[in-house]
Amino acid sequence: MSKFNNIFMVLASLIIVTGCVSSGGVTHTHVVERRAVAVSSKSMDDWLHAQALPYIEWESAHNPWLRHRPIEVVPVRDGVVVSEISALFVELRRTILSHLANTDGAEIAWDGRPGWLHNPRQLKNLQCREVKPAAVYLGVELYYSPETGKLDVSIKALDRKEGWIPKFGINWHGKASNNEIAALARTEAPESLRGLRALPYNADQIDMAASFIALNLSCLIDGIDNNQGILVYQAEQVHPDEPPEITKLFNLTDNYLNQLQRLAIVDSKDKANVIMRHEVMRIKSGLYLVWVQTVLLQDGKRLPGTDTEVYLSL
Repeated sequence: MSKFNNIFMVLASLIIVTGCVSSGGVTHTHVVERRAVAVSSKSMDDWLHAQALPYIEWESAHNPWLRHRPIEVVPVRDGVVVSEISALFVELRRTILSHLANTDGAEIAWDGRPGWLHNPRQLKNLQCREVKPAAVYLGVELYYSPETGKLDVSIKALDRKEGWIPKFGINWHGKASNNEIAALARTEAPESLRGLRALPYNADQIDMAASFIALNLSCLIDGIDNNQGILVYQAEQVHPDEPPEITKLFNLTDNYLNQLQRLAIVDSKDKANVIMRHEVMRIKSGLYLVWVQTVLLQDGKRLPGTDTEVYLSL
């Protein structure tokens, strides 16, 4: 358990946290009440919605450390960002980001990946978004004691360059539910990682992988100046050693690109000025990296910044 949580557990009184931010000559005061001891009548979920989310919402909208700065939610242990992700953290992260998405003044970080698209029919309704690397991390630390059955939850803010943000933090300490204990023990990766090596698409998700490639490629080319003159032809590539799912992947990709209607897809190389081609690399048994490139037909040079890659588990 971190030093912060040790201090937190011995507090036995009601804590009043006040944040003051000056903006345009006006001082905003925000008061959040929270108990630093376990309260049997209040679950973690109750605390999250009644106290933590309103606190994060206000800070994201008013605190100059957070306002209009791209935010990501990350798992933390002993004050250090870690890669191990529990299902409980994934659920907390999803809830926090969903709340921030509806908060004026709050911005959510985005690395340029569209994530897992549940319904490819909605592709044409999706908008390309500007890449926004995280400037601030909300660190969520979870500590469960099997001896007491108690769970500690701590949420703090970390500036990517300056370190931990002062006077920001909210905590909960109480009895963990059976579902929370099970979720803590279950490792899970957020769907935002789908398509990366940590969470590749599997053989039953070839349509998802195809929609991912189509949207990502369309958005990247959409960002090129004078892209209206780009006519794309998908090169026919047959490699006997490729898994059969690869052929299915690019047949579907072609369909999704047409559905998106952001790129002009032509059925003949003679009509095109850009060729879309791919490479498939076997990383290890059952894991493949598919790399999609767009190449100018005139000189064979790649369109800069448009390469798209996706991992498949086949």
